Amino acid sequence: MPIRSVARRIVALFALCGLLPVAATIVVSYEHVEDTLIGQRMAVLRGAASNYATVLFDRLGVAERLAITVVEGLRDRRPVEVKTVERHFRAVVAVSAAGSSVLFGTPSRIPDAWEVAFGDRPPLAGAGKLFILRGPESRASVWIVVSAKPEGAAPSQLAFELNPGYLWETHDDLPYLTEVCVLNVAGPPVECDRKPTGAALDRFRHAPAGDRQTDFAWEIGGVTYLSGIRELFLGGRFGADSWLVVASQPEVHALAPVRALAGVVVPIVLLGLLAAALLGLVHVRRTLQPLNELAQAARRIAAGDFDARITKSRDDEFGMLASTFNTMSAWL
Repeated sequence: MPIRSVARRIVALFALCGLLPVAATIVVSYEHVEDTLIGQRMAVLRGAASNYATVLFDRLGVAERLAITVVEGLRDRRPVEVKTVERHFRAVVAVSAAGSSVLFGTPSRIPDAWEVAFGDRPPLAGAGKLFILRGPESRASVWIVVSAKPEGAAPSQLAFELNPGYLWETHDDLPYLTEVCVLNVAGPPVECDRKPTGAALDRFRHAPAGDRQTDFAWEIGGVTYLSGIRELFLGGRFGADSWLVVASQPEVHALAPVRALAGVVVPIVLLGLLAAALLGLVHVRRTLQPLNELAQAARRIAAGDFDARITKSRDDEFGMLASTFNTMSAWL
């Protein structure tokens, strides 16, 4: 019984000595690979947000140039051509102090002169002014306003409501399972299916410009998301507040490769440790077999049988112990 206990302790010690380094290696490697994957995914999301912001700015520029062209045509007494503007604009509204009238389309709501004139940032000379209106259920609509007054006439402006299908058209180059959320720099969403938490956005908005972290992780509904963020500056060109473009992706998707690898590596490692433990148990039992023979011979001597001998079959410490025991038995 004591010998079996020694064998179990030796096997347990061997298994522990093998398990601890392997387990430590797996944990450290897993965390390192996980951090690397998250870092790479954050870089991809930052790039996606930057690309989306660039395309969005280009689309706003195209819509602005088209709006200016329409205004110039109206000054020359040319009517609005529906086929020209229907892809880019949902509606065109003439706004003046006397009131507003719809020239084309069905606007989400009709702006008044105060809403069109609101803002303390003048746009670039000759450019359109960008502003956002909130309709039912706080749904945002994006507008571009261009001055339409002819020389000597009363002030009048044309407000162009951008077609959401044109402005927010899905980008084919977005990574898989990536969602884009566009927010006003103050916080309200412009176009967003899943808005990041306010705390995560506040860390970006309230940080100094040079210290802003352009990626972050946030959680909603028990699901963790990774996000890259890009600020789209609109003040110089369109006289509007900046927009925040946030590209987000579930963390579980980013970590799928390492978890798939863990699903393969961990069973193999456990199987290897089990095989090593079994082989170690067999080897330890064979190694400690001379001790069993010694115990049996000692019990025979204790019973008065001094003819007990141990077969010397090994040329090692156990062999020396057998020779010594046999000498002692012969002397007794």
